[in-house]
Formats: sequence, C-alpha cells, structure tokens
Amino acid sequence: MTRQRPFGIVAHPAQSIALTYLSLSTVWILASDRVLVLVLPGVSDLTPFQTLKGWFFVAVTTALLYSLTDRWVTAVELVQYEERTVTAALQRYRLLATHTADIVLFMKAGGLIAEANQAALSAYGYSEAEMTQLRLSGLRVASEQHEANERLSEATRASVVFEATHQRRDGRTFPVEVSLAATEVEGELVWLGLIRDISRRRRNDDIRQLQTDVDRQILQDRPLPEVQAYLCERFLQLFDCTTVWFGLKQPDGTVRVEASAGGFPLPAHQMRWDDSLNILGPTAVTLQTGKASAGTYRDLPRATGEWRDLPEQYGLAAYLVLPLTVNGTTLGNLSLYSRRADAFDPQTVQVLETFANQIALSLMAARDREQARIQQAALESTPNAVVIVDRHERILWVNSAFERLTGYAASEMVGSEARTLDSHLDRLPLRERIWSTVKQGLTWRGEIAGRRKDGSTYPEEISVTPLQNAAGEFSHYIIIKQDVTDRKQHEAQLEYLATHDALTDLPNRRVLEECFQAARKAALEGSPSVLMLMDLDHFKVINDTQGHAVGDQLLVQLGRLLVETVPAGEVIARMGGDEFAVLVAEMGLVEGRAIAERIRQAVERFTFVAGSARFDLTVSIGIVAVDGSADYAAALALADATLYTAKGAGKNRVCACQTEADGEMPVSSSARWALRIKDALHAGDFVLHFQPVQRLAGGITDHYEALLRLTGEDGHPIGPDRFLPAAESFGLMPLIDRWVGDQVLSLLKADPKLHLFMNVSGQSLSDESLLAYLEAQIKASPEVAGRLIIEITESVAVRDIHRAQEWMRRLMECHCEFALDDFGTGFSSFAYLRSLPAKYVKIDGAFIRNMDVDPTNRLLVQSMSSVVHALGKEVVAEWVESPAIADICRELGLEYGQGFGLGVPGPLRSS
Repeated sequence: MTRQRPFGIVAHPAQSIALTYLSLSTVWILASDRVLVLVLPGVSDLTPFQTLKGWFFVAVTTALLYSLTDRWVTAVELVQYEERTVTAALQRYRLLATHTADIVLFMKAGGLIAEANQAALSAYGYSEAEMTQLRLSGLRVASEQHEANERLSEATRASVVFEATHQRRDGRTFPVEVSLAATEVEGELVWLGLIRDISRRRRNDDIRQLQTDVDRQILQDRPLPEVQAYLCERFLQLFDCTTVWFGLKQPDGTVRVEASAGGFPLPAHQMRWDDSLNILGPTAVTLQTGKASAGTYRDLPRATGEWRDLPEQYGLAAYLVLPLTVNGTTLGNLSLYSRRADAFDPQTVQVLETFANQIALSLMAARDREQARIQQAALESTPNAVVIVDRHERILWVNSAFERLTGYAASEMVGSEARTLDSHLDRLPLRERIWSTVKQGLTWRGEIAGRRKDGSTYPEEISVTPLQNAAGEFSHYIIIKQDVTDRKQHEAQLEYLATHDALTDLPNRRVLEECFQAARKAALEGSPSVLMLMDLDHFKVINDTQGHAVGDQLLVQLGRLLVETVPAGEVIARMGGDEFAVLVAEMGLVEGRAIAERIRQAVERFTFVAGSARFDLTVSIGIVAVDGSADYAAALALADATLYTAKGAGKNRVCACQTEADGEMPVSSSARWALRIKDALHAGDFVLHFQPVQRLAGGITDHYEALLRLTGEDGHPIGPDRFLPAAESFGLMPLIDRWVGDQVLSLLKADPKLHLFMNVSGQSLSDESLLAYLEAQIKASPEVAGRLIIEITESVAVRDIHRAQEWMRRLMECHCEFALDDFGTGFSSFAYLRSLPAKYVKIDGAFIRNMDVDPTNRLLVQSMSSVVHALGKEVVAEWVESPAIADICRELGLEYGQGFGLGVPGPLRSS
C-alpha cells in the first residue's frame, strides 16, 4: 500500500485561506510575518488518537498566533508536506504546548476533555489524569454550567468567542475568554478550546473604573471620609483582601487611620512612622522612603506589642503598603492585607503603585475642595462682615453678614471700589493711614464709624489684612467689619457701674476719691471742704431679722434721703454695707457740721416700714476738714476713726475733727479695739472659720474661704466688721494677715486635698516685709503648690495696681493662685482686669443675691462673667443665698458659688 504524503496545516489571521506547499524554513519566516504553518502526518497513517494529538498541537499553535496578533485565527486547512518535516515540527509544537501561557483543551463529544496543556493543569489545579475525566461544563461555575453544551453546539457551525467564569479545584473562580472551534476527524466531531485568564485585564478595567468613580464622587462634593471608605470597600472586593485602610502621616510621628474596611482589627494604640520604637514595620518604611513595601509576614521580624499575634491569629500571609505621594511628598499610605502569600505579585504591585499615585492626587483635590468648601461656609456663617479686595482696591466678594450689616446687596458691591466702604473717611488722614499700613504687609486694626446704605452710622471694629501670592506680591486684602454697638453700650454700662453703686445708684469709692483729690487741691489754694463718713446704727439687727432683701430696701431709701437732704451738687457716695460718705466743697468745718447734723436729724425723723414691722433709725457721723494736709487714705482713716468715736459715744451723734493733731477728738473706742487686736494676736484669741466655695456644676466642695473671727469675752466669735476698721486705722492689718497666712499654710500642709482662699488687705499690699515673709514660707512648703488662693479686693488692686501686680508675679512664681474680690464695685476699666493675672474673679454679692428678682443684675452678672471668661479666668459668685440663685449661676456658666445658700462659715471639718 502506497504511503500517502503528510499533510500540513496553515493558520492565517485573515479571512481567506491559502493552500500552500512550503519548505520548513519558509514556515518560520512566514510565522514571523504572522502567517503560521503547521505540518501533520496524513490522516490515513495515524490512529484517531494520534490525529487528535495533532489537532491539539494545532490549537496550541493557534494560541501562539493569538499571543502575537491579539486575534483568534479564522480557519485551518491541511496541505501535504514532506514526511521528514513532520517529526521536527511536532517537536517544536510540543515545546510550544508545554510553555504557552494560555490554556488549550481538546474535547470530544459532550465536552469531555481529551487533552490539556501544562497551562491548563496549572490554572485549574488538576493532574493530567484528573483533567481528562472532566467535561468543559465542569470547569465553569455552577450558575453557568448549563451554557457549556449550548456553546459547543454553536461551535459546530462556526467558531465562537465568549467570556465565562471558571472554577479552580480549590473553589476559587476567575474570569476567562474562551474560543471554541469544531471539526470532524475520521467521522468524529471534535472541539478545540483556547482559553485565556482575563483576571488581570478585568481587574485593570475595574481599577480604571474605580478611578473614574472616585473622581466623579469628588466632583459631586461627596464628603472625603465617605470617598475613602468607598475606596477601601472596593479594594477589599477587587483583591480579595482581609483588610484595607488609609493612613495619613502626622507631624508628631504617628499615623492617623482615615478609613478602613475588612475584618482585621487595627491595633488600638497609635501606629508610628518615625523610628521612636526602633522597629520599622512596612508602614513606617513606606512613609519614610516613599516606596511600596510588599512581602509576606513570615519574612518579617517578629513584631512587638499588639502586632505580635494579630497576623497569625487572623491568618494574614501577605501585605502591601503603597505610598500616597503628591509632588514628591509622601502624605500617607494605602495598606492591604491578604491571607494568600501570592496575592501581591510584582505586576499587581506595579499596577497599584500607579493607581495609588492617581488616587493620592484625587484625594488631595478632594481635601482641597473640602477645605475650600468649609472655609467658604465659615466665611458665610461668621457673624462678622467679610470683604475680599484685589490689589487695585476693587471689591471681589462679600459675605451675607456684610449684606445684613450694611444694607448693600453683594451685586451692588462686587466690582466697586473699596473706598465705597468708608467714603466718609475720604477727607480724613485715617483712610490713607489704613491703606498705607496694609500695603506695607501689616494688618491694621481699629475702630471707625461705619455707614449703612440708608446713611445711618454705627461704631464698628475693622481689620484689614494683606495676602501674598506665590510671587510674594500683595494680591488681595481681607477686610473684617464688626458692629460693636452692643459692646459699646455694655462698656458704657459697666463703666457706669465702675463709678456707681449698683444698689443705690450713688457714686462709689472711686468717684469719692477722685473728687477728694480735686477738693484737696482746692484746699491748698484756700478753699477748704469737709468729708463726712456715716454709718447706720443697728443696721445689722434689721438685716439679720428681716433678711438681706429688706436691708437692701433700707439702704436704697437711705440713699434717696441723703440726696434730698444734702445740698445739690455735693458728692454722696456709698462706701459699702451701710456706710455712706458726703464730700461738701468750699465749706468749713462749722458749716459742714451743720449739714451733718441736718442729715442726722432727717434720719432720726425717718421711719422705715418693712411689712408689718416699723423701724426708727439713727445714724452716727464722723466729719473731718479737708484742708490739704492729709491725702485721701489718711483723711478717710481719720473720718473713720471719728465715726467710730461717735458710735462709741452712744451713737446717733456727730463727731468732728480738724486734723489728726486735734486733741479734742476722742479716739478711745478705736484705741481700745487696737489694744484688743494686739492682745488677741499674742494670746491666740483669733480663730478662722471656713465658708465652702462650691463647684456649681457638680456640687463638689473642695475650696473654702478662710474668714477671720475674734473670740469675745463670752466665748462667742466677733465678726471682722467690728474690729477690722480699728486694725486698718492703726496699721495692724499686716500683722493680722501674717497670722492668717501661717494658719492657712499649716492647714494646707496637713490636708493635701484642701484648697483655701485667703484675704490680704490693702495695707498689706504696701508691706514689703509681709510679701517677703509669705514668699519664703510658701517656697518652704512646695506641697501647697496650686492650692493657696490669695484674695485681693478689686478696689485695692486698682488703687495700687503696680503693687498688686508685684504680689501676683512673685507669689505666682511660687505656684500660688490669685482671686479678685468684690468685682464690679469700684474698678475703673476692664483694662485693669486684663492686666491682673488673677485666676478667679469673685463677683460682688450685691449683684448676685437678688438676680432671681432683678433682671438688670442678672444681665450685669452675665456681662461681667462673659468678659471674665473671655480673659481666661474663672468666676466665683458671692452671696449665693438660695437654690434659685444657685441655679441662675449655673445657667450663666459661673464655675463657683459661695454664700449662706451653699454653706455657712464654721470650723473646718477633717476630710
């Protein structure tokens, strides 16, 4: 039987088919030109199985052609060729079948696999024996298996190309592109399957789509945290990760987690990107170097802290940390963790590095947009008017607060000259000074009269700030305008309170002192005056039996009575409590005594009615001549001594004194008190009582004020109002304050939880020896640091502010705190409050105790506390005498309260 010549197969990407007799060398030349020739033995000389193997190699070669052309071939033809070339060709194509990356299957009827190349075995995870027991439908996921036979049937009519999802032996799935072609071999229908894993292509498409989605969300102004969370979730799906998270570098060396997804819990402690822990993990390496870190946990040194057991506990095998870099600066990281050691191959890392850089740009753009949006919202929502002006002084933008303040619409102002904002300043040097200042790169701040569209004016505080561009040129100016009408009114009201008594509306000590200085100057020029100091007799009885509210009513009526009795134009001042002063100018002591007697008689005739109770009042008056020989403090002390002489002589009388040298003035009462004070200091008759200073928010009491008492002959305590005037008159206050300081320091050293307020008098502020003594004692007792609060009355501090500042400076260096007492009764300006570094400000009880019935006092307390809080100080409310007052104090945000409603003074209980 004559042996037939072998046949060859020609594969060509074009639609036409050529039947050709070619030499072997020509085959490979044509292959390089994308024409591929295969040679097979004649069908008649081979068994069907051998023929199938030949067809299998045809399929391998076709796959190779696809790798060269990115297209499947459209036809296959047989041609005869020399038999000796067959063996060589088969060897070459067997080598191609072994090393091609695409999957090649040869199938029989029903899709039963007859032959599979090495790529197929590697892709699906089966052995060759196992593979030849499977059908094409068995490689697909369950939901697509019914389509397998349909696709085989279609391939009998023409080659088909489609996408599907195949499943590996371990259950994992992957997308594929399948090309099926059928032919008949010795009467039997067979199929060639050329399969390509398109996971990477599909994932690259998904990544490109993800970038598009992120950009779209950013353009839609979706909040940045939501965009970051979306990215983490999508990465979790695309790369089958355990956990994905975004981090940002912080200046302090930590990494702040911005968003995360997955089941792996990030450690509770802060991660670091610096080398403070001497161990650099993948995140720190990436953030320091700006390069991706990828690898497996088994190759890393054993971690420390919370990272020690987490990877093993959650089955983590591989990690990938990508830098988020913009303009060469690494801002943060994108970290992925997987349970598969081969999850992050070099090609995947390369793709993700590119994507991370794009995402970093997008996130930076999103952050910039969000910051711009926040800034825009802040400018729109601020209560102050904001104007942006260009270098040519033309208005570019105004916010809605500007429209409300001025009455101008934004459309009326944008494009106009900035001088329209202050057209009334055109003729003044002020406008030139403002713009000259800002064009030098400085901010101008000040107050001017603003003008509205309707022509009305208002006081406004204005600041003009220049902005530089990248070239260092002043390109824009920010103008901020604030209507300060309310503040000016409050300042005027508080200034009035600084010079007037809040209860009686009479002038206070400050006004009296200023008027005294003028009277003293006039006296030196030959026009004498008289100073009267008066005190109600038995006022304490009314106050104690009828309550403070009734006592206040009496003081108000007494103030009115004085105004009616004293000649018009003379100064009437309330000094505090039931003590009043009158300064009558251009009058001698004889005429002054006559006026004082008229006052005494008017009070004696006056009957005070409180409900069903009626009280007949008397007053004691001390009067001294203002002849220029004594300053204010000396004259006041002399008048005070004269007053107490009148009280000591039986009350309801007037005592007068020409000068301190006047031997006619009896001072026996004050002298007796002075002797008693000296004896008490030596005999230990002084005691301290302690009044709670309660934290209003929580009701906790750990602060107390130390209050001085003198033990009387009957064993009962005597209040300071009885003996302190004599102590002040005779200069004994520094001795008393030194004794109090010793007692307070001993208590603080004995109880480490105790905080005590201690009062220091005005006389003591001038005593350098007392300051040095306290300074030495406190330095010797470091355990009392931060728990001693020294109280100085507001009027005393303002009167000698430099001494007050010196006390505060030196004792604060020893970790003492300071409190400004009786706030609101006599200070001259809030500037003093700002210049005195007191931690606590105690609002005078005259403002506090009737806030529940007097809305004016409530408003004043609210205003004062607002200023105090703005200066970083804490407020103590005095004379809190009822739960209602305490509740109001809490509502106003006052930190502390003190008064009979919160606790009466008494011995200190051990803690």
